[in-house]
Amino acid sequence: MNDKLRRRCLAGIKADFGIAAFAEMHVSWTMSSTSSTRGAVRWLAPELLHPEHKPKSSTTRDIYSLGCTIYKIYAAKPPFAHIWNELVVRSEILAGSRPSRPIDAEPIPEFVWDLAQNCWLHEPSSRPTIKSVLHTLMDDQTHLQYYQRLPASPFELGRKGK
Repeated sequence: MNDKLRRRCLAGIKADFGIAAFAEMHVSWTMSSTSSTRGAVRWLAPELLHPEHKPKSSTTRDIYSLGCTIYKIYAAKPPFAHIWNELVVRSEILAGSRPSRPIDAEPIPEFVWDLAQNCWLHEPSSRPTIKSVLHTLMDDQTHLQYYQRLPASPFELGRKGK
């Protein structure tokens, strides 16, 4: 995925898009291997996976899901892709594990990785607000510093060092 497309994906996030709420509707709390939610668990905030969770609407869980979406955009694979068993993924999330920075993908800009990690904070009230997320993604200085280091076009990639 080229950098322009990534920027469009990230910049297109304008409000609470309800990923976590949608996924929560489909979660089978038995977590059987034949569950129709295979994969949804990877995007769910830890508080939604806790057995004593009492569902209530919250944008903080959507922010957690946004962090997972950022990860997928850059890593080109879902969070915890190396774990095939959804019960193990659930246990890992509840234990505080979060996806590792991908080393086999294109580099994630530092400010984007920091944002994803803040979205994954265990305490919901510690996660950024959507307004804060947008500010981070739209901050001209942050983008300017990062994008000035990129070639102006994909054709310049082959010219480096010549």
